[in-house]
Amino acid sequence: MTERRQHAPLGISRPETVSHETTDEEWKKISSPWRYVDALFFYIGPPGHVLRSIFVPLSVSGVLILCNAIYFTVSVYIDSVPYFASGYAATSIFSMASFIISVLEGVKANRVFERWQTARLQFDTVNARLNQVVQIIRVHTLSYTGDLSDERKRRDHALADVFTAWCMMLPWSMIQELLQGDVSLEDYYKSVVLDTDATKQAILVRHDECEMLLNDGKPQKYVMLKLRVLLNQFDLPFERYLLVEEALHAIESSCTQLRSIHKSNFPTSFSLVITGFVMMWIIFLPFDIFASHDWYNDDITRATLTLWCWYVAIALFLFSLLLISLDEVINQLQNPFPSLPLRDAAIKAGAHMRRAVADVRRVSSLNESFA
Repeated sequence: MTERRQHAPLGISRPETVSHETTDEEWKKISSPWRYVDALFFYIGPPGHVLRSIFVPLSVSGVLILCNAIYFTVSVYIDSVPYFASGYAATSIFSMASFIISVLEGVKANRVFERWQTARLQFDTVNARLNQVVQIIRVHTLSYTGDLSDERKRRDHALADVFTAWCMMLPWSMIQELLQGDVSLEDYYKSVVLDTDATKQAILVRHDECEMLLNDGKPQKYVMLKLRVLLNQFDLPFERYLLVEEALHAIESSCTQLRSIHKSNFPTSFSLVITGFVMMWIIFLPFDIFASHDWYNDDITRATLTLWCWYVAIALFLFSLLLISLDEVINQLQNPFPSLPLRDAAIKAGAHMRRAVADVRRVSSLNESFA
């Protein structure tokens, strides 16, 4: 599996699970009572390190809150400075706006999560179908036992290795397309190793073909074409050929859905309207909070008013941070692929296919020993 990063904000170990598969040990950390403390300091370590675009809106919110708090403090101690006291109308407006924001953010979050879930399931479907195809081809070669003097038998055994290697390359070709080139030549070479002897298996896929895939805008289409060309070279019974072709069609359909999710984002107009509601709420709320009529009471001392003022300023800043972060996380999940464990899934799919190869060879050896 790919290397995992561990973050320890305030001495608490928090696992990186944004783009990696979650292990049993990480599940224990995620579901531990420390998650409540992690939630208070979420912006330190995961997932805070992926909140890339909140600095500007958070700075605007912080400046407005600070200016309002300073102005309120000055108005408390200097009588000549006018203060603004809002009535219940402004409070009602913000209450209604808060309800609208919560509904819109909920709708957006639900739809974006559906995109993330669909992308995850379709990528898993690709890997599962590939494993099915490899098993069908390997079971076909299992019928060839004993001396492989027949040219057709030797050819199908060699083709099965090459076919399996290209099946292992398909998830990486899809990752290259979905993550815009986040795949190296080494990833392709490692994916086609069927045995521990890498030099023996290096001839399964030519070097120039791997380089061509790296430079191709849609490498998955070439890999699918290659698999169909290899499939037609097998001496498969018609029923097995149909099974493999059906699985390849399902793989291509899943890849098309993944590509569709990657190329079509959440409706921009709707997304901007929701973000606009959030920004308007953040910009104007400090003016209403610090101008609330409840602040100005002759029974409250100036020192108490000052303490309340800065307490509210800190709380308002943290709530703004939470709301901006929520909108940013939802916005990032519009493109779900950087937040999916695609590389781990591709490595695991390759391991399953190698296991299928090893199992077939083991069964073949047992059949020969009992023959």
